[in-house]
Amino acid sequence: GDWNLVLDGDEYITNDCGIGLRQFIENQNAIGRVKLVDKFIQDGEEKHAQSYISRLMPKGAYYEGIIHEQVVSLLPRTIAPVELGHDGYAGAIKQDRNLKLLLLALEHTPNDPYILFQTATQYNLSKQYEQAGLYFERCYSLIPKRAWYRPKMVVQYLYNIIGTGRLEDALEIIKHEQAELAGCPDFHFVSGILYMELVFKDKRYVHLFPLIEKEYQKCLEIGDNSPYDGVIGTGSYYALYNLGVLYELTGNMQKARDYYYRAGHYYGYKKADLRLRSLGG
Repeated sequence: GDWNLVLDGDEYITNDCGIGLRQFIENQNAIGRVKLVDKFIQDGEEKHAQSYISRLMPKGAYYEGIIHEQVVSLLPRTIAPVELGHDGYAGAIKQDRNLKLLLLALEHTPNDPYILFQTATQYNLSKQYEQAGLYFERCYSLIPKRAWYRPKMVVQYLYNIIGTGRLEDALEIIKHEQAELAGCPDFHFVSGILYMELVFKDKRYVHLFPLIEKEYQKCLEIGDNSPYDGVIGTGSYYALYNLGVLYELTGNMQKARDYYYRAGHYYGYKKADLRLRSLGG
């Protein structure tokens, strides 16, 4: 009819959205942002990332661009009661195709922060961290403060810095973004990783040690039900597990067992169960 729900070729609806979808269409004059859950493999472990993307559109709205198209409309964006599944990030062939299209798009609009972000992401996916960093840096200097993808971009930029090994470069970014991303569990999670890496890499950063625990505890305080794009589990079992690792490394075995137990028992995180058994828990 007068509305379109746009799905990519390898996406599928995972929830019963019939009544809620009808109510949304009847009551909203907005672009619907639907929840997309991506399954991917990282470090040999299956993970799931959630994001909110504009896919439900009334008549008159349309897509623009040759890749990672954006909806062109003056209507507000509102979360719609639709959840989509996707069985994994693009393979190498599709990544190469995407990168060529993104670089072509940048020839026409070299200062488009969203295209810069997507280009950085493609290089990051293929572990070309130095090249990705060039595009993340350009994007970060140009992205509007209220851009909907800014929190996700900042988090991915920080992970890319970990990939380059130049961890010190992240400290100023973390400091600058702390207030704005206070409610984003993935921001606190990657901050905890960076602080831990720095502390164990260089004793000059030992003063950051208390912040590791603080960041992971903040993840747990926020939980997994935040409106931010990110990896499912950073607000629960991944944070619990990393706290277990932290306490184990510092010799607090009782606390380590407790956090491994919570990650495994309450969330079914098998990696935590294995670690707990290795400690005789």
